[in-house]
Amino acid sequence: MDGVLNTIKSKSLFALSKPKLRQLSRIVNETECKIVLSSSWRRYDYAYQRLKRRLKYRNLYIHDITPTINEIGSSRGYEIQKWLDENSEFWNVEKYCIVDDINDMLTHQSIYFVQTNDADGLTKEKADEIIYILS
Repeated sequence: MDGVLNTIKSKSLFALSKPKLRQLSRIVNETECKIVLSSSWRRYDYAYQRLKRRLKYRNLYIHDITPTINEIGSSRGYEIQKWLDENSEFWNVEKYCIVDDINDMLTHQSIYFVQTNDADGLTKEKADEIIYILS
């Protein structure tokens, strides 16, 4: 969420940008993708509940969250890969896209990764990239 829907320009720590939410809504509507949350926001009940409420208001839903791996040398890429390994068949994952402002992904995930920046977050251009990957 940080650097994607919440930027350094946001008014508060857990604020979500309406234009960024509109881009997320466009992505979901155009691709029929499902949202799996890997953000650190999943670890904080207040942030997670706030996010779910704001998404629900736009008819967007978090369908699952990635596991947390608290091991030295582990990264978000490992957590995403673990989720994919354990859930791809159940969720019928054919394509996926990882969106974040920090690239701590595994090498083979780079073709599925769209990097935003903490100032601009999810722009129309980044949303177009995501739609391309998922289409």
